[in-house]
Amino acid sequence: MASVTMSESKPSGFMPAAFRNATADALCMVAVLLLVALAAFIFGSAAMQRVVTYAAIMLTAVLGLQIFSGNSGIVSFGQAAFVGLGAYATGILTMPTALQRTALRDLPQFLAGYQLSFFAALAVVLALAVIVGLLTGTPLL
Repeated sequence: MASVTMSESKPSGFMPAAFRNATADALCMVAVLLLVALAAFIFGSAAMQRVVTYAAIMLTAVLGLQIFSGNSGIVSFGQAAFVGLGAYATGILTMPTALQRTALRDLPQFLAGYQLSFFAALAVVLALAVIVGLLTGTPLL
């Protein structure tokens, strides 16, 4: 009677076949999405670029919500609140000051007159999200 050793019982490769297929599928999908976005930015008009950017933002928000609710079965809108907070704060912080004066007349004085670059606004919004997360999450622990 022949005995099977551990090396003979395991399939070759690091991951099980199902995960290898899922990983390959996910990488192919990401590659296709990146190529479509790149083509839109190279060959598309400004309106097409805006649509592709908006679609990418929505796709990111939906995937974040799906990862959480799809795995746990619990629907939570906390992620949507943080996406909204980040989008709103980034929009205000990157808006040109002339546009702030006309479109946002009631903007608080400490925000009026400031226009940050995208990456500077991203750092400020990240800190804001951490503060809001601590303020809302700490009492719930």
